[in-house]
Amino acid sequence: MRRSSRGWLVSSALILSACGSTTGGSAVAGDAGAGASTDGATVPTTRLGEARQQLDAFECPAAAPALAEGMNAAFPAGGRTRGFHLSLPKNAGEKPVGVVFAWHGVGDNVTNFRRYFGPNPDGRADFPFAVVTPMCVGCTETGNSPGLLPMSDPKGITWDIFNSTPGDRNLEAALFEGVLGCLRRRATIDVAHVHSVGFSGGAIVSDLLHARYPKLVHSVVQLSGAWFNDTATTDAVHQNLAAAAQAAAGFGVDLSGIALAWNAFAPSTRGAVLATHGGARDQYSVAGFLAIDFEKSFGFAKPFLVGNGRSVVDCPHTSGHTPPSFVRETEIVDFLEQNPLTDAATAPAVRPASLASRCTID
Repeated sequence: MRRSSRGWLVSSALILSACGSTTGGSAVAGDAGAGASTDGATVPTTRLGEARQQLDAFECPAAAPALAEGMNAAFPAGGRTRGFHLSLPKNAGEKPVGVVFAWHGVGDNVTNFRRYFGPNPDGRADFPFAVVTPMCVGCTETGNSPGLLPMSDPKGITWDIFNSTPGDRNLEAALFEGVLGCLRRRATIDVAHVHSVGFSGGAIVSDLLHARYPKLVHSVVQLSGAWFNDTATTDAVHQNLAAAAQAAAGFGVDLSGIALAWNAFAPSTRGAVLATHGGARDQYSVAGFLAIDFEKSFGFAKPFLVGNGRSVVDCPHTSGHTPPSFVRETEIVDFLEQNPLTDAATAPAVRPASLASRCTID
């Protein structure tokens, strides 16, 4: 994956060349309503039962083409046409399979990110899984579209990450639900193993999905991410963006009105988070002004996550805004395999053995 400042940076040139966008699409559910009865059915009382009910509520869009191995370039979601790469294990219709979503950083693309994280779906005998690697909104593999921008509709940074509340029209949630709705027609999805992985802006998408679907997306890997349902994090980013907005106004660019807001964690939910953060240089700027400091964001997030029932595998490094060399594809798959959703009341995160000397567990 690209490891330059393009991971979060939106240059003034990109900002000034922003193109318009459209809105539309139906609302997507998130965790709202999970566990509610339908047609008089018994409300599931287990965590796995709640996850199954939520998954079963996701619909395959009526106009969606049949899913194919490799790139899927015309998938309708949230009123947009989206693309993603799909890898499936062999004989996916004959056994339960997990699903791993993998979100690239801002300025990157699917092909490049898959060089970092493009695991073999059949690489673990006891953990077959599909891998969905989405393409950002309006992006192509060969073009240089920035995707969503702070002044677009909806506002975003490549991904739709600023706002997320169950029942809204978040574009990444719509893609997540639609892809899973189509996948469950083709395979039996193992609800214990629905995961998300991402870097930078893509890590924030993964965090958003866990916050929105905590009863389904139990384990996430955030490689320099942030949680916009944590007040300390959003206060710091809002302060940074206010300075950037003041500077951008001098170029006739309106960056005002950006408000970061996600839903709070649903009560009695839990999860496992593998988090990397790269020290003092793990930060990015907008128009030459600091937008987010990922090292500080993790400092805010760790007590917030632990205080909200999340178990954190904390992997610090000093390489800046890049995944550390010791967290490779193997370690990520190890973490996901070893941290499924279960019916247990508590579930401390399991740290892959190869990370024992590098990462702590909280």
